[in-house]
Amino acid sequence: MTRRRQLAILGVALVPAIVAPGVFFIGMRAGVQARPVKQGSVYPVLSIPRARFGGIVCAVLAKTGERVEAGQVLVRFETKELETRLMQLRKAAQAADAAVKGGNAMAQIPHQMRQYLYEVHPNTVQAEREYIDALAALEQAQGADRAAADLRLRHASEQRTLVRRRLGETFAGSANGEDSRVYLAEIARNIAEVEKLLQDAEVRAPSNAVVDLLDARAGEKVQPGQPVAVLVSVGEYAVDLAVTESELRRLHTGMALKGRLQGSRRQIESRIESISTRKLPVIARDNLRTAEEPVVRVRIVSAAPLLAGAIAAFELP
Repeated sequence: MTRRRQLAILGVALVPAIVAPGVFFIGMRAGVQARPVKQGSVYPVLSIPRARFGGIVCAVLAKTGERVEAGQVLVRFETKELETRLMQLRKAAQAADAAVKGGNAMAQIPHQMRQYLYEVHPNTVQAEREYIDALAALEQAQGADRAAADLRLRHASEQRTLVRRRLGETFAGSANGEDSRVYLAEIARNIAEVEKLLQDAEVRAPSNAVVDLLDARAGEKVQPGQPVAVLVSVGEYAVDLAVTESELRRLHTGMALKGRLQGSRRQIESRIESISTRKLPVIARDNLRTAEEPVVRVRIVSAAPLLAGAIAAFELP
């Protein structure tokens, strides 16, 4: 066998050994795709406690820059009037309950309690509301409309008188027990409402946080729903990630994600807190339109403080 033929045979034998690993590597690259990585800016998690109670602030129990624990009272409202009202309601409930059991005990209710029971009865509330509306309609009516408005006011006044007369009979003990039961149910509902208001007479911190702003002062009147503070949660941060529709189908609230801060190898603990959409402007030929983009909010828990504005990258499944 000549040397040239030997080299040819050796070359043919080596081709599979050289080509096969390359083909395998190419196939592996084609079959395994890198997971998508999304980036976003880190920002602190804020909470804004609001007053559920409308009233006068009697005490502010925290300061700006102070660290507070979950459930700690930040602001307390004056409740003396509510406490007095609750005491009166409970006395009225006892009187109404005695009326149901004793038949004529309604006549023994003190005048102050009796007046309150007039006011809370649903028939009184409805009659007074209709009378006020009819009076306002008469004041605004003009021309031919005044006759109809005047008739409505007279009818509302008659109903108002009729309701008061009927309630007077109830308090005199000459009405049936069903009326007393209506009173009792109405008073019980009012007691529950006042007790709820007393519970809401304090604004508490929803989580461990640092007070960034406290906008309440003793003696100030606060409306229900009014914000009283801005708190920065301790050790909690968030990042908003824009994703595609196909990526969104693989995600769900509560899912854990692998994340790292830019320039760091330390993995951060994170989970998807919420999924929503945001509107983006789209420039068209004739006008400006909007398109919706899915947004995933990721909540980060970190014992070490994170710098607001730092870039965090997350690997999606």
